[in-house]
Amino acid sequence: FGPAAELLGHAGGVVDAAIGVSPLTHLAVASGNDLLRNQWFYQHSILAALRYSYPALTTITAAYVALVLTFALLPLLGRWLRSTPRITTPQLTTEGME
Repeated sequence: FGPAAELLGHAGGVVDAAIGVSPLTHLAVASGNDLLRNQWFYQHSILAALRYSYPALTTITAAYVALVLTFALLPLLGRWLRSTPRITTPQLTTEGME
């Protein structure tokens, strides 16, 4: 997402979204490390020079819980869809209409 964030850097929320989906950002927020302002990122990533804000730890946690619940419920949804009776419509034929 780095190049996309650079191109759309001034669009609202694009940079924050690009940073927010990174697992490294999640680890940095949890450990209190300002990862994107480290020297390595200034030398190797345009994201360090853009305006951004880290997501809150509660936001990250809620996103992971929602993702886990979604993936846990997908098999149940598949079973429910397979067990739901299908309504079929009778096929119209042209027999006897001659």
